[in-house]
Amino acid sequence: MKSKYDLDHRTPLRLVRQRLAEARAEGRIYVIANIVRVLHYRGHPEINLSDRERVTLFKALQSVRAGRKVLAHWLPLGYQLARLLSLARRLSGRRIRLTRRDEKRIRHAARWYRNNDDWHNRRQLRSLVLTAKDIGLDITQ
Repeated sequence: MKSKYDLDHRTPLRLVRQRLAEARAEGRIYVIANIVRVLHYRGHPEINLSDRERVTLFKALQSVRAGRKVLAHWLPLGYQLARLLSLARRLSGRRIRLTRRDEKRIRHAARWYRNNDDWHNRRQLRSLVLTAKDIGLDITQ
C-alpha cells in the first residue's frame, strides 16, 4: 500500500511541494527531510530544512541512538538509525560520526531482515544496504 508521501521520479514537482507543505503542517520530520532530499536531488538546493526542523531531526537521531524508536514501531532500531543518520548528514552539512554502537545496530537490523526472509523484508534490506552504503558502511556480506 502506498502512502501519500511515497514519491518517485514521475511525481510532478508541484505535487512534491504540496506534500512538503502537508508534512510541515503535520510536523512529520522524517517525511519533511525525505522530501527536502528529493527536492535537492531534483535540482532545488534552495529548499532546506528550517532551523527548528534541523534541531528536531537531530533530536530524533539522538532518541534513536538512545534506543527509542521514532519511526514506525515495526522498523528495527538499526534501520531507523541508518535512515535518520543519512538524512541528518545530507541536510545539515555537518559531519556526524558513525559510532561502533550505530554500526552494530545497523548490522543487527540487516541480519534480522536476512533471517526473516519475505518480500517486504527483502525490500527493506535493499533499502538498508543502500542507506548504509550512503553513510559509509558496507553490510552486503
